[in-house]
This record gives sequence, structure tokens and C-alpha cells, in this order.
Amino acid sequence: MPQQALDLILTQYGERIGTYAALTRKVERVLTRLLREARIAVHAVTHRVKQKSRLRAKLDAPGNKYQQLSEIMDIAGVRVITYFQDHVDLVSEIIEREFVVDNDNSVDKGDLLDPDRFGYLSRHYVVELPTRRLTTKERERFRGVKCEIQIRSILQHAWAEIEHDLGYKTKEAVPREIRRGFSRLAGVLEIADTEFVRIRETLAAFARDVASKIDAGLQGLQIDKPSLWGFIRRSPVVTHWDEQIRATVGATAVEEMEAVEQWIPIFRAAGFETIGDLEKAVAHHGSLLPLFAREFRRCMGRYDDTLPIARGLCIIRAADAHLATSGFENLRRAYGSSGRRVSSDYLDRLYHAFTEALSQVSQPPAG
Repeated sequence: MPQQALDLILTQYGERIGTYAALTRKVERVLTRLLREARIAVHAVTHRVKQKSRLRAKLDAPGNKYQQLSEIMDIAGVRVITYFQDHVDLVSEIIEREFVVDNDNSVDKGDLLDPDRFGYLSRHYVVELPTRRLTTKERERFRGVKCEIQIRSILQHAWAEIEHDLGYKTKEAVPREIRRGFSRLAGVLEIADTEFVRIRETLAAFARDVASKIDAGLQGLQIDKPSLWGFIRRSPVVTHWDEQIRATVGATAVEEMEAVEQWIPIFRAAGFETIGDLEKAVAHHGSLLPLFAREFRRCMGRYDDTLPIARGLCIIRAADAHLATSGFENLRRAYGSSGRRVSSDYLDRLYHAFTEALSQVSQPPAG
């Protein structure tokens, strides 16, 4: 590359580095908000500006024909890393709808893969922010300034990072005896990407089917996250005793908090195999549960706590009551075998709360 052109581009880079940095931050914020509004969970949205040393290396590469900075499309960069491969398409739809896309310089590099090509390549968009997403001051600052957005799944990202660290950009550069290993690994990652999508869809279908399974009968329904949450949301028994606990402890509301699934190992350690077993425990210990919950809050020093309780709390306390009925050692042993790590002090307070509540239920009425 002629020295004059190189010097010009590097000078322009120094003058505009602040604008590129501001643009990447803006694009990242806009994308993050759009993904949140679309309820698309992603692993990360990151931004970067190409370092001067990397820019110089790009300009020194054979075949370079750049004459000015505006011809280089990847100075400003934002990367979206999705959890699932098919979410790359969802993110692409948002970008195509919400940004001004330079189609001539945007490319799905996956379409460029040869059938035997190892590894993954990202989907790349070159974009500008539309006027409606810019303040009056930004409209002038970002006029004509482009940003590259890369989208890849987390497994594609892992491959790209490892491939980059190994230092091989093309299969021809890899020693022949090593290429088969690269190809096998790429195949495994591609299968894994597909399988994660299939598992996600299967879990979603199972969760949608839980309602009919609950209606068909609880006794044969195994305890897992979808079944447990379907039970909590649909069971009038759970709703009733959760509300009784809320009223007794003085909580402001009953909220849907998924922490209850962390107690599944406790349920199994307590001998509960099915959702029907849990329902029977709640019904059996029902009158004790509000007092048990209140006493446990007191034992934990939360006398004036009015925070909402989690939906399904009555199930947790019913399982604790079931264990504590056979004594402290049984309670301790079940928690220990479940793998749920709690302190001895926690268990002491839990058991003390149970005995206090039990004594109140057992007391005969005055007079």
C-alpha cells in the first residue's frame, strides 16, 4: 500500500476514533434494548473499536485497495452472542428491521462455507443507525459512519475464539494430519448446536403439555421443573395455603419466583416421587404451614419482613414439616443427601420453628 494512503487512513483513524467508540456504545445500547423488548435472551452484546495495530496490519495485507477510512467497514464493531443457533435468525430480523443495512457489504459468511470446511463463520451486517434513533447532535456526528454487527451462537463463538487462538485462518494452512481433527470437532459442535435447539423445543412442548397431564391425575406425574410449576400455577390447594401463609406472616403479596425449583432435590430426599405426593403433604400439613412459615421468619430474625412470598412456599414448608415430624436428624440427613448446602444453624432454626408451630397447633383452646 502506498505510504501516502496509509498515512492518510491512520490520520483519519486518529481523528475519528472517538466517534467510532461512541457509535459502538450507541449501537450496543440500542440492540440490547431491542432484544429485551423482543424477549430474546442472549449470552452477550459487546462492542469494540479496531485497534490501530490491527488496522495497520489490515492495511499492510496483500491485495489491500483501501484509499480512505470510510471504505473500511469493521472499524466500529458490535457482537451479539446467542445461546441458540436459530436465535441468530431472530436477531438478524431485528437488525434488518431496525437499522439501515448496507446490503452490498453485509454477508452471511455461513453461506460461503464449503461442504468440507471446518469451523464456523459469523453472520455480518454493516449498518448505520436510522435517523429516528439519533439525537439532533448525534445525527451530524454519526452521519455516514458505519458499524459492523456480528451475530453467532455461543458454540460458534467458542469455535471462532479457539480457532483464532490456534492461529489458523484457512484449512490449507493446517497441517494435513491435523485437518481431520478440526473437521470432526466442527461436526460435533454443529450437531451440538442443533441438539440444543431440539432440547429447548422439546422442553417447551413438555411444559405446554403439563396442564393436560395435571388434569389427568397427579399421582403418576413425576417431579420436575415443568410439572412442579404447572402444579403450583393450577392447584387450588397450593393457591389456598400460599395465601394463608401470606396473610399470617403479613407479606404484601404472593409472587411467582422460580426459586422453588431449587427444592426439588429436597422433595426427592424426603421420599416424594410424584406431584401427587406433594399435594398430599400440603393437604396433610395445611393447618400447620402458616404458623410454621411465620415462626421460621421469626427464628431467622425477620420479624418485620413484609416482602412478598414465593408461590409454592407451602410446598417447601410441607416437605420440611414431613421431614421434621420424624425428628431433627431426619431433617438434617435429607438436606445433606440432597446436595443442597445449608448451614447447621439454618437447620436448627428451621426445626425450632417447626416445633414452635406444632406446639401452637397442639394447644387446646382456652377455657
